[in-house]
Amino acid sequence: MPFILLTILIMAGCKKTNSTDNSSEVQASSFGNLTFDAYDYGAVQFFSSFDTSFKTPLPQYSMSAAQIKNVDLMFIYNTDQFQPGFIDPVTASKHWYWDDYYSPWLDSSVQTNFYITTLDVESFNAAGKNPSLLSSYFKDSTKVRLAPNPVFPAGTCIGGRLDAASNDPVFGIDTHLAKDEIFGFKNVKSGKVGLIHISPNQENGWPAPIMDHNTKVDIVKEK
Repeated sequence: MPFILLTILIMAGCKKTNSTDNSSEVQASSFGNLTFDAYDYGAVQFFSSFDTSFKTPLPQYSMSAAQIKNVDLMFIYNTDQFQPGFIDPVTASKHWYWDDYYSPWLDSSVQTNFYITTLDVESFNAAGKNPSLLSSYFKDSTKVRLAPNPVFPAGTCIGGRLDAASNDPVFGIDTHLAKDEIFGFKNVKSGKVGLIHISPNQENGWPAPIMDHNTKVDIVKEK
């Protein structure tokens, strides 16, 4: 009898250990209905998908020194073509032909790559419930590809000032932000990946600023 009892206790202990291991699987951070606003010409907003002190996108003057160092998503708005977008903070900290978004004070160690995808809203929602899907999406080149751009290096900008050169020859889509479009992004330093869903619940006339320059998005990202 003591031997049988000892065996049962050992088996129970093994099961408990396995359960703990399962709980350490990939987890995700979700941000619903974030509103980015380029409230004036040349103005941008910033967000961090890993700094928990960010509750909403912020303008430069509202950020602390610590928050400035953790920005990985920089929202932009091109007033010539009425196109919102996102740019990599490292790219924005350098001089380019168009310096509309030049922000040299951003931390050059926080680099973000952007991707175009063939994913749909159902895929986005599924990743929120099962974060392990995020890495599988990014490993499939039929679903996720580095975003092309005619002005900045590939993968450093989506939306904003674009032309025909921003079209991807494989997916047959460009990088303009469109309702229910799903884009990908990766924090280069950590390797963590995420998805940006362009909400269908935009202001009337979006992306033209009939009401304002707001763009609403949902984000899910590996912790």
